[in-house]
Amino acid sequence: MTCKYTIDTSPDGKAWTSYVAETSAFPVTVSPHQDSRRAQAAFVRITLTGCTPPENGAGIHSFEVY
Repeated sequence: MTCKYTIDTSPDGKAWTSYVAETSAFPVTVSPHQDSRRAQAAFVRITLTGCTPPENGAGIHSFEVY
């Protein structure tokens, strides 16, 4: 399965900044996957798109912010 995703951060839930945009599909989905960079935010938004095969859908098992 492959999947595209974006992670956005916001200090107020109104103005969003792109933290990561994986717009080209991974050759293999790895678990656990980590995006480790610094950001200051009060809100985090994750968008999953372009998952293949589509009948397998995508989900988030757990999510941690430090």
